[in-house]
Amino acid sequence: MKKLILMGFLTISFSVRAQIITGDTCGDDCSWRLENGVLTVTGSGKIKGYNRDCSNLESTGKCTTDAPWFDYAENIEKVVIQNKSDNEKFETIGHNAFEDMFYTKEIILPEGIKTIENEAFHSNVALETINLPNTLETISNWGLSSTNLSEINIPDSVTTIGIAAFTASSLQSLNIPNGATIYGRICDSCEQLETVVFGENITIDTDGENIPFFNEKI
Repeated sequence: MKKLILMGFLTISFSVRAQIITGDTCGDDCSWRLENGVLTVTGSGKIKGYNRDCSNLESTGKCTTDAPWFDYAENIEKVVIQNKSDNEKFETIGHNAFEDMFYTKEIILPEGIKTIENEAFHSNVALETINLPNTLETISNWGLSSTNLSEINIPDSVTTIGIAAFTASSLQSLNIPNGATIYGRICDSCEQLETVVFGENITIDTDGENIPFFNEKI
């Protein structure tokens, strides 16, 4: 926070939120811009994956990541991912790319996204809204776990839902598309989950373990 004092009478505060911050280090064809609480990521191909560091969890109470926007996470209320053009689209959101964005409430994804990698949106604890595009095929392990989502529409294009993909979220209902393969703990610790609708020809893969998929109400 910076302060400007004018004539000893008036103090004006400038926060990071009021600044425009940009970068181009999020992939081979990827740039980002933070303005007025909105993080906009533009490009094609893949938003690169990042590393999570929990070595100071005990002393600070939180983990960090090396994503370039993480240092501004407390100022990001909305994330907009947009394609460079109709012919140049994002296909993959890399692992841990938007993890631990504690203040983000809304995420907008473009058509063209096929894969959400491991923990890409894990621990977005304030997240209330996300759209999953009709091109999406894979939601990887912990991809959307520990959020405040109460509902989510999983498109028919999704064929794989990984381990703990939605675990510890606020989901009240969940639909599993036709022909999808789902893995263990998909939504355990989802205490508000009351309804799960299974499509046809669902494959359940627990890798030989007796793993609960949902809370004990289901």
